[in-house]
Amino acid sequence: MGKNRLGGSALLQALNQLGNESPDCHPKILKATWKAVQILHDCGLLLSLHDRSDGGLVTAIIEMCLAGNCGINTVGHHEISVLFSEELGLVVEYRPEDIDLIDRVLKNEGAPPLRFLGKTTAGRQPRVFGIDLPTLRQWWERTSYELK
Repeated sequence: MGKNRLGGSALLQALNQLGNESPDCHPKILKATWKAVQILHDCGLLLSLHDRSDGGLVTAIIEMCLAGNCGINTVGHHEISVLFSEELGLVVEYRPEDIDLIDRVLKNEGAPPLRFLGKTTAGRQPRVFGIDLPTLRQWWERTSYELK
């Protein structure tokens, strides 16, 4: 949504820092997104959804994969501020054949468009950002326990 501010984020907390700029909120965009999500949910178009508020984009993706016991093949490379910013935002899993309808609902409601992050994967050894799920689960549990 806006700049990727890290102030007050879990990342900076883990590094014993506060940061200078905190995430902001745009009420009109928040309301439009909320309404669009409700429509998409009611239509059965969302397979899963997670907010970025605790740990940012990277944490939302990892938590979704841990909960679904799946992996993801991500596209592109992202700066630390993109991965860990706790700005308002959602990670949405959907069926590829539903993308046009989802895009129309978001546009009609005035919500931001989707940005493709990657494709969910299944299999015996799912990976997220190239790391196997058991390793990620250990890191997530240890880091979550250490956060104050």
